[in-house]
This record gives sequence, C-alpha cells and structure tokens, in this order.
Amino acid sequence: MSLSVNPTTGLLDAFGGTSLPLTAPPAGDYTVLESDIIILISGNTTVTIPTAIGRPGKFYHLKKIDAGTTTTVAASGGQTLDGQLSVKVTRQFTNLMIVSDDNNWLIL
Repeated sequence: MSLSVNPTTGLLDAFGGTSLPLTAPPAGDYTVLESDIIILISGNTTVTIPTAIGRPGKFYHLKKIDAGTTTTVAASGGQTLDGQLSVKVTRQFTNLMIVSDDNNWLIL
C-alpha cells in the first residue's frame, strides 16, 4: 500500500491493498494465536479464542468452509461470546467476526 497527500484536496490517498494473515483450517481442535486474524474453520472441532482481557479492540474473523459438521467456537477463562461460553457453527460459509471489549468477546 502506498500513501500520498492529494495536493488539490489535502486529503490522504491510499493505493493498493492490504494483506492479513490467513490461518488454514486446523486439523483437530485449535487455540487461536495472537498473530491470527482470519481463521478458516471446519470439521467437528473446537476453536478456542484467547482471553479478551487486556486486548480491547482486538478482532478475529472466522469463516466456516465446510458443510455437514459442527465447529464449536469457545471463549477461554470463563469469558463469553455475546453472553455465551461457546457458539456452535454448522452452516457452511458462516462468518463470525468477533472483537474484544476488554472483558469478553462481542460478535459483530
């Protein structure tokens, strides 16, 4: 991505794209890493999200890529995802974008 100031408007112009880390579907249960951002999920597995505490604004984007299975997305340490300890994802192509409010995870 390149940035420049437009001489006519004085506004910042951004050109190009941005790449974010993409985590392939894990084989078996998976604990999300701090460095993960986009996580492809599949299978009859559990994906555990790290603590939301001390991470206000931290977000993860999860995408279910298979059909016919149930992937459980679980908060850690007694924290919640929109008030629930875990969320079951069964529908193929379901997106979950979650963000930390510094105490729990919110599903956007």
